[in-house]
Amino acid sequence: MKEYTTGNSKVDAMAQIQLTGNVIPQIWYRTITKENGKPHLLAITILSDIVYWYRPTEIRDEGTGNLIGYRKKFKADILQRSYDQFAELFGESKRSVTDAVIRLEALGVIKRVFRTIDVAGIKYNNVLFIDFFPKRLYELTYPEVVDDSQGFEPELLQYTPIPKFCERGHENENTLSRNFVRGVTEKRERGHEKKGEGSQNFGTRNTKITKEITTENTSLSSGDDERMIRECLLAAKGLYAEETISAVAEELRRHDSRYLKMITPPFFLEICKNITEHAAPYIVNQTAYIQKCIENMISGQKLSEANRAHRIRAENQRMNQMYQCTNMEELERRICSN
Repeated sequence: MKEYTTGNSKVDAMAQIQLTGNVIPQIWYRTITKENGKPHLLAITILSDIVYWYRPTEIRDEGTGNLIGYRKKFKADILQRSYDQFAELFGESKRSVTDAVIRLEALGVIKRVFRTIDVAGIKYNNVLFIDFFPKRLYELTYPEVVDDSQGFEPELLQYTPIPKFCERGHENENTLSRNFVRGVTEKRERGHEKKGEGSQNFGTRNTKITKEITTENTSLSSGDDERMIRECLLAAKGLYAEETISAVAEELRRHDSRYLKMITPPFFLEICKNITEHAAPYIVNQTAYIQKCIENMISGQKLSEANRAHRIRAENQRMNQMYQCTNMEELERRICSN
């Protein structure tokens, strides 16, 4: 048998190594970038892994070796992955992974879908699935073939904007932080998957739930409180499961306005995040858990404000002792007059 050679022993040796796995086209370093225009290396790496799982596997006839079909690598209709899995695989922090996934979603190549699944009779909420859009991937991989009249501006595409105050991962740490145990992840396919309970049906279900929780019990809160809750709902939409958002909003409405006066969108997102990460299926009374979570966070905020007030008081006392001034304005006037 004739032996072929390139004339370079190292190149010939590489012919014997079959490399498989994730593929990164060179163009992605130009089309998948950070806000400053630099390549977003982690987002590119995560996308290459997602693309690997969505690439079909060939099915060949054992007798003839002919291609007879294709099959998908994952069992559900879309890929299930968690932030923890990506973080462990690529050696990055969960926050960095979350930001990278948000970036990919902003580019329109993926979409996060949160579902409730049933594994061996146990329900798991807010399980992250990743939907994938091959057409958008084609645009990112072959920008030169995009119609010139449309141009190539990924950021200008009409995708759901991400609130600025949660870009660093409030939402986005919204899956089961425990990776819901590796064994359970692998066994999940034995259970029945409930579709449509996550963000996949946002067009109808989320609109309906949002309408219900924004019109219910309006007599219990003032106009300002109601406006703040609407802002919180808008901020949390798409970041956490609808059931979690609805439960938190309803629990807030059951209490007097002392709760609502302290609730801001970032604070609301933090509550949803804590409940998502820690309210496991074995917690029987989820309403009581949500109430306790809210009370603990508000107590912590009050304690922080009390400490701040104490520091200000101590500074004013020291200022009075040293300069015979009761506040900074008086001290400034005295300095200027001298």
